[in-house]
Amino acid sequence: SEEVQREKLALLMERSDREDPASELVRLPSEIDGEPISYGTGTDPAPVFIIALGVLSAALMHIKPMEDRKKAEREKKRSLLMQYPDLVSKLLLYIGAGLTSKNAWIRILRDQEEGEYERTPAIEEVAKMLKNMEGGMTEGMAYMEFGRSCGLRCYQRLATLLEQNRKNGDRNYGTCHDVNGIRKEADND
Repeated sequence: SEEVQREKLALLMERSDREDPASELVRLPSEIDGEPISYGTGTDPAPVFIIALGVLSAALMHIKPMEDRKKAEREKKRSLLMQYPDLVSKLLLYIGAGLTSKNAWIRILRDQEEGEYERTPAIEEVAKMLKNMEGGMTEGMAYMEFGRSCGLRCYQRLATLLEQNRKNGDRNYGTCHDVNGIRKEADND
Protein backbone atom coordinates (compact mmCIF):
# COMPACT_ATOMS: atom_id res chain seq x y z
CA SER A 1 0.00 0.00 0.00
CA GLU A 2 0.98 3.64 -0.35
CA GLU A 3 1.25 4.11 3.40
CA VAL A 4 3.69 1.22 3.72
CA GLN A 5 5.75 2.65 0.83
CA ARG A 6 5.95 6.01 2.64
CA GLU A 7 7.12 4.38 5.85
CA LYS A 8 9.84 2.48 4.00
CA LEU A 9 10.91 5.68 2.22
CA ALA A 10 11.14 7.49 5.56
CA LEU A 11 13.32 4.67 6.99
CA LEU A 12 15.63 4.74 3.96
CA MET A 13 16.01 8.51 4.24
CA GLU A 14 16.80 8.24 7.98
CA ARG A 15 19.44 5.58 7.26
CA SER A 16 20.97 7.82 4.55
CA ASP A 17 21.02 10.74 6.98
CA ARG A 18 22.77 8.63 9.69
CA GLU A 19 25.40 7.43 7.27
CA ASP A 20 26.45 10.99 6.33
CA PRO A 21 25.09 13.45 8.96
CA ALA A 22 27.39 16.33 7.84
CA SER A 23 26.09 16.33 4.27
CA GLU A 24 23.80 19.18 3.26
CA LEU A 25 22.33 17.05 0.51
CA VAL A 26 19.62 14.53 1.14
CA ARG A 27 20.05 11.38 -0.87
CA LEU A 28 16.76 10.03 -2.06
CA PRO A 29 16.55 6.33 -2.73
CA SER A 30 16.08 5.30 -6.34
CA GLU A 31 14.10 2.17 -5.42
CA ILE A 32 12.17 0.51 -2.60
CA ASP A 33 12.08 -3.26 -2.42
CA GLY A 34 13.43 -3.41 -5.97
CA GLU A 35 10.70 -1.15 -7.33
CA PRO A 36 11.95 2.05 -9.04
CA ILE A 37 10.79 5.33 -7.50
CA SER A 38 10.19 8.55 -9.40
CA TYR A 39 9.96 11.97 -7.82
CA GLY A 40 8.02 14.98 -9.01
CA THR A 41 6.97 18.40 -7.84
CA GLY A 42 3.49 17.20 -6.99
CA THR A 43 1.86 20.23 -8.58
CA ASP A 44 -1.82 20.19 -7.87
CA PRO A 45 -3.92 21.85 -10.60
CA ALA A 46 -6.53 22.92 -8.04
CA PRO A 47 -4.80 26.20 -6.98
CA VAL A 48 -4.39 27.26 -10.61
CA PHE A 49 -8.05 26.45 -11.26
CA ILE A 50 -9.13 28.36 -8.14
CA ILE A 51 -7.09 31.42 -9.19
CA ALA A 52 -8.52 31.29 -12.71
CA LEU A 53 -12.02 30.94 -11.28
CA GLY A 54 -11.39 33.93 -9.00
CA VAL A 55 -10.22 36.09 -11.92
CA LEU A 56 -13.26 35.04 -13.96
CA SER A 57 -15.59 35.78 -11.05
CA ALA A 58 -14.04 39.22 -10.55
CA ALA A 59 -14.48 39.98 -14.26
CA LEU A 60 -18.10 38.85 -14.18
CA MET A 61 -18.77 40.89 -11.05
CA HIS A 62 -17.50 43.94 -12.93
CA ILE A 63 -19.48 43.19 -16.10
CA LYS A 64 -22.81 42.40 -14.41
CA PRO A 65 -23.36 45.88 -12.91
CA MET A 66 -22.44 47.44 -16.26
CA GLU A 67 -24.99 45.23 -18.01
CA ASP A 68 -27.58 46.02 -15.34
CA ARG A 69 -27.00 49.76 -15.82
CA LYS A 70 -27.31 49.41 -19.60
CA LYS A 71 -30.52 47.43 -19.21
CA ALA A 72 -31.96 50.00 -16.77
CA GLU A 73 -31.04 52.80 -19.19
CA ARG A 74 -32.76 50.99 -22.09
CA GLU A 75 -35.85 50.47 -19.94
CA LYS A 76 -35.86 54.12 -18.89
CA LYS A 77 -35.60 55.31 -22.50
CA ARG A 78 -38.34 52.93 -23.60
CA SER A 79 -40.56 54.20 -20.79
CA LEU A 80 -39.76 57.84 -21.57
CA LEU A 81 -40.68 57.27 -25.21
CA MET A 82 -43.97 55.64 -24.25
CA GLN A 83 -44.81 58.49 -21.83
CA TYR A 84 -43.93 61.34 -24.18
CA PRO A 85 -47.33 61.79 -25.91
CA ASP A 86 -49.21 61.74 -22.59
CA LEU A 87 -46.77 64.17 -20.96
CA VAL A 88 -47.02 66.58 -23.90
CA SER A 89 -50.82 66.34 -23.86
CA LYS A 90 -50.88 67.31 -20.17
CA LEU A 91 -48.41 70.13 -20.79
CA LEU A 92 -50.48 71.51 -23.67
CA LEU A 93 -53.70 71.17 -21.67
CA TYR A 94 -52.29 73.36 -18.89
CA ILE A 95 -50.66 75.84 -21.27
CA GLY A 96 -53.94 76.04 -23.18
CA ALA A 97 -55.67 76.81 -19.88
CA GLY A 98 -53.41 79.83 -19.49
CA LEU A 99 -50.55 78.54 -17.32
CA THR A 100 -46.97 79.42 -18.14
CA SER A 101 -44.72 76.59 -19.27
CA LYS A 102 -43.02 76.48 -15.88
CA ASN A 103 -46.32 76.52 -14.00
CA ALA A 104 -47.68 73.81 -16.29
CA TRP A 105 -44.72 71.59 -15.31
CA ILE A 106 -45.30 72.39 -11.65
CA ARG A 107 -48.96 71.43 -12.02
CA ILE A 108 -48.08 68.14 -13.77
CA LEU A 109 -45.74 67.26 -10.91
CA ARG A 110 -48.31 68.29 -8.30
CA ASP A 111 -50.98 66.13 -9.98
CA GLN A 112 -48.66 63.15 -9.76
CA GLU A 113 -47.86 63.87 -6.11
CA GLU A 114 -51.58 64.05 -5.35
CA GLY A 115 -51.95 60.56 -6.77
CA GLU A 116 -53.60 61.31 -10.08
CA TYR A 117 -51.06 59.06 -11.82
CA GLU A 118 -47.99 57.01 -10.97
CA ARG A 119 -44.39 58.20 -10.65
CA THR A 120 -42.67 57.45 -13.95
CA PRO A 121 -39.23 58.19 -15.41
CA ALA A 122 -40.73 61.17 -17.29
CA ILE A 123 -42.14 62.60 -14.05
CA GLU A 124 -38.78 61.97 -12.35
CA GLU A 125 -37.12 64.04 -15.07
CA VAL A 126 -39.74 66.79 -14.65
CA ALA A 127 -39.10 66.80 -10.89
CA LYS A 128 -35.35 67.05 -11.51
CA MET A 129 -35.91 69.93 -13.96
CA LEU A 130 -38.04 71.86 -11.46
CA LYS A 131 -35.52 71.19 -8.69
CA ASN A 132 -32.82 72.65 -10.95
CA MET A 133 -34.95 75.78 -11.38
CA GLU A 134 -35.49 76.02 -7.62
CA GLY A 135 -31.74 75.63 -7.16
CA GLY A 136 -31.05 78.71 -9.27
CA MET A 137 -30.71 77.30 -12.77
CA THR A 138 -32.40 79.49 -15.35
CA GLU A 139 -35.61 78.19 -16.84
CA GLY A 140 -34.02 77.92 -20.29
CA MET A 141 -31.00 76.02 -18.97
CA ALA A 142 -33.29 73.74 -16.97
CA TYR A 143 -35.31 72.94 -20.12
CA MET A 144 -32.15 72.13 -22.05
CA GLU A 145 -30.83 69.96 -19.20
CA PHE A 146 -34.21 68.19 -19.10
CA GLY A 147 -33.92 67.34 -22.80
CA ARG A 148 -30.32 66.19 -22.43
CA SER A 149 -31.04 64.14 -19.33
CA CYS A 150 -33.93 62.32 -20.99
CA GLY A 151 -31.55 61.36 -23.78
CA LEU A 152 -34.19 61.14 -26.51
CA ARG A 153 -34.51 63.44 -29.49
CA CYS A 154 -38.21 64.08 -28.90
CA TYR A 155 -37.52 65.44 -25.39
CA GLN A 156 -34.58 67.47 -26.67
CA ARG A 157 -36.78 69.01 -29.35
CA LEU A 158 -39.50 69.70 -26.79
CA ALA A 159 -36.96 71.44 -24.57
CA THR A 160 -35.74 73.49 -27.53
CA LEU A 161 -39.28 74.49 -28.48
CA LEU A 162 -40.10 75.50 -24.91
CA GLU A 163 -36.92 77.55 -24.67
CA GLN A 164 -37.55 79.22 -28.06
CA ASN A 165 -41.11 80.08 -27.07
CA ARG A 166 -39.93 81.38 -23.71
CA LYS A 167 -37.36 83.61 -25.44
CA ASN A 168 -39.38 84.74 -28.45
CA GLY A 169 -42.99 85.00 -27.56
CA ASP A 170 -43.43 84.78 -23.88
CA ARG A 171 -43.97 88.43 -23.17
CA ASN A 172 -46.98 87.21 -21.17
CA TYR A 173 -44.51 84.90 -19.38
CA GLY A 174 -44.59 81.50 -20.85
CA THR A 175 -47.67 81.03 -22.98
CA CYS A 176 -46.62 78.59 -25.66
CA HIS A 177 -47.15 80.13 -29.09
CA ASP A 178 -46.02 77.06 -31.00
CA VAL A 179 -48.53 74.57 -29.62
CA ASN A 180 -48.81 72.95 -33.03
CA GLY A 181 -45.04 72.38 -33.12
CA ILE A 182 -45.12 70.60 -29.77
CA ARG A 183 -48.18 68.59 -30.79
CA LYS A 184 -46.41 67.51 -34.02
CA GLU A 185 -43.43 66.32 -31.95
CA ALA A 186 -45.76 64.17 -29.85
CA ASP A 187 -47.40 62.73 -32.95
CA ASN A 188 -44.07 61.99 -34.68
CA ASP A 189 -42.48 60.12 -31.76
